[in-house]
Amino acid sequence: MRLEAPAPTFVQRLFAPVDIGLIVVFRVAFGCCMLIEVCRYFAKSWIDTQFIRPAFHFKYYGCEWVQVPPGNGMYVIFAL
Repeated sequence: MRLEAPAPTFVQRLFAPVDIGLIVVFRVAFGCCMLIEVCRYFAKSWIDTQFIRPAFHFKYYGCEWVQVPPGNGMYVIFAL
């Protein structure tokens, strides 16, 4: 007669060590996609036409206090 070990609980599975390879690949791919998009926004002047120049900006409930940064602030945000 063979005794089987009890199945691990949810908490044990939650804190079990896992391989980080998949998250590394995801983060590198996401970073590359973001770099490409930021370069496109700079190259096509979309920062100015989509974020700085519009007279009206939609506000989200609870975040009405957020404003577009003055001057070239949006370019600094994209550069960061």
